[in-house]
Amino acid sequence: KKLKTFTGHKGPVWSIDFSQEGTVLASGSADKTVKLWNTEKASLFQNKPHDKSFTAGKKPTDCPELLRSFPTKKTPVHNVQFTARNLLLASGVFSA
Repeated sequence: KKLKTFTGHKGPVWSIDFSQEGTVLASGSADKTVKLWNTEKASLFQNKPHDKSFTAGKKPTDCPELLRSFPTKKTPVHNVQFTARNLLLASGVFSA
């Protein structure tokens, strides 16, 4: 049963992974982006002070579940994975 569709990637999604607590979903795509999605009903950052560590990514306003989008320069993202300490690793194959 499909529970939710997250829209935002402009190419095929090749990898997804949930954070350790299950509240964030990371996706890597052929569109050369890593996107972070809120899997809870309420925003993860609602009622919390601004965290400067998240300013590097773009905060879109058209999709409420999309927390941040991190573009690469030339590399499609083939794999995303959260570590046991909730660090996100993303990898791809550089194409010149």
